[in-house]
Amino acid sequence: MVTEEENNKHKRASTSSVLKLEKFFSELCKDEIFAVLDVYPEEKTVVIDYNSLEVFDPDLADLLLEKPDDTLEAAAKSISNIDPQRKNAKLNVRFSNIRNHVPLRNLRSEYIGKFIAVDGIVRKTDEIHPRIMTAVFECRSCMRIHEVEQKTNIIHEPAVCTECGGRSFKLIQEESRYMDTQTVKLQEPLENLSGGDQPRQINIVLEDDLVDTLTPGDKIRVTGILKTLRDERTKRFNNYIYGNYFEPLEQEFEEL
Repeated sequence: MVTEEENNKHKRASTSSVLKLEKFFSELCKDEIFAVLDVYPEEKTVVIDYNSLEVFDPDLADLLLEKPDDTLEAAAKSISNIDPQRKNAKLNVRFSNIRNHVPLRNLRSEYIGKFIAVDGIVRKTDEIHPRIMTAVFECRSCMRIHEVEQKTNIIHEPAVCTECGGRSFKLIQEESRYMDTQTVKLQEPLENLSGGDQPRQINIVLEDDLVDTLTPGDKIRVTGILKTLRDERTKRFNNYIYGNYFEPLEQEFEEL
């Protein structure tokens, strides 16, 4: 159980990261951010070179690799603070050239929750599906509207209606907010194999403007967070990468 002291410590660390990132974006990336804001929402992604962050603040760069979920959330908040008149713009902060490059077959539990980069060939792309980001609920007793941010695919309802104390809610699908999501399967390059080794594969989850941008056969380097998900049927945990950025590779992999 998280204590109040630990929770306050986390909040202070988050605030510190937001301030540091806001300074970084303001001093080194302001032109790029305003260029995207000028055409938002047609474009909504700011790509940051990891090397520039590492030069600016090595500790902050290390924090991105070690605690990417918290750091990327802080990055999104800090960008929204740069232009107060457009605080509602939801920009994606994506990082290229990170140094934590790991061969796909070397991914182990020690990398779960870390920011990594892997190389591979796209083997399969799935259909695009919506993922609910903000669920809008109506209290069945008093019809008060509640909005609940959703972090996973499991929809969480309000605990209790703040108006009447009711605990029964109806999901208003047409008023909820969604994001496109797509899963692609990445296979390690055959040139990395030896003897009779079978190529390793891993699923990559792409969201928002990253969806529908890859086709089977593409050779890419993916940057993202290694995560794990429990299979309810087999009771085993399966790794996947929550994609943050990808770039094409010019080096020639052996054809499949």
